[in-house]
Amino acid sequence: MRLNDVITEGVADLLRSQGLPQTCLVTVLRLSQPSINDRFRCRTRWTTEDVELIAEHFGVDLSDLLMPRVAS
Repeated sequence: MRLNDVITEGVADLLRSQGLPQTCLVTVLRLSQPSINDRFRCRTRWTTEDVELIAEHFGVDLSDLLMPRVAS
C-alpha cells in the first residue's frame, strides 16, 4: 500500500470515528472542497503540513494517520 493511500485511509477512519464529513477539512486545511476531494480520491497527495494540521486539530498522534490498518 502506498503512503498516500495509507494517509487517505487514516484520515477517513478518523473522520468516520468522529461522525464528521470530509467537508470539515475545508476549514482545518484552508483548502477548497474540490482540493479536499482530490486528496481523498488520490488525485493529489497529502502534504506533510496537511497531516500535521489534521493531527493537531483532532488531537491525535501522527502515527494514527500514517500507519496502515491491519485487517482483523
